[in-house]
Amino acid sequence: MGVQTIVGGGGESPSVSITVNAESSNAVTIYDLAGVGAQTGIDGGQGLVFEGGGFGGKGYEGVYGGVGIGVGAPIGGSGYATYTSNVIIINIPDVYDAIMRKLIGGSCD
Repeated sequence: MGVQTIVGGGGESPSVSITVNAESSNAVTIYDLAGVGAQTGIDGGQGLVFEGGGFGGKGYEGVYGGVGIGVGAPIGGSGYATYTSNVIIINIPDVYDAIMRKLIGGSCD
């Protein structure tokens, strides 16, 4: 699990929004998602905005969906060339192991 920044350029229906998204891909690790890619999607709403679409890059593809706030065209589409950077990476099994070590001591293997 992690937090990523994605910057890109392309075309979109006239709108401005800030959204939070969840995504799923066939990448082996979150590190595989970093770098150059592409994204296409649809969005809609006034005030409360919903969006979804697909993305891909070298060796992976996936889908995303999200919600946020925005203004502009009530429904639209987009296409971008993107660059993804990993900001925060959290390995859930490692976190669980560290908590259990503190609680019961020793190894959780």
